Amino acid sequence: MKCKRRAALLLAGAMLCAGLLFGCGAKEESEELKTYPYDAGEFFTNIRDSKMMLSCAIKMDLTSEKLSAELVEKDYIVKDVIGTRLRQITEEDLAREDFVSELADSLVEQLNEALESRHFYRVYFIRFVYQ
Repeated sequence: MKCKRRAALLLAGAMLCAGLLFGCGAKEESEELKTYPYDAGEFFTNIRDSKMMLSCAIKMDLTSEKLSAELVEKDYIVKDVIGTRLRQITEEDLAREDFVSELADSLVEQLNEALESRHFYRVYFIRFVYQ
């Protein structure tokens, strides 16, 4: 009886290892998330409580082709959310090393909330200049 149990455990272990080695049940790497580009435009604003200015150009990835088409008519909402967030930036924010990536993440979150969506996927700063 112990011999059969060992053989069954050995066989199960071998099947598990084979599954891990050959990726059985795993998603194929070629199955990437389909995204749709959206150009949010260029923004120029003051840095809060400073004489500095910020100029940036923003593009985004969306996960919905339908939302991409809808934003042609609702671009004013996107521009308002982005502009409002950019006007909150301080000199202290700009001094932080990880600020730009945090800003991109917060824009994704705020845009998804404003448009009651989960399809804003990633924000890219094509240009991000302050002086």
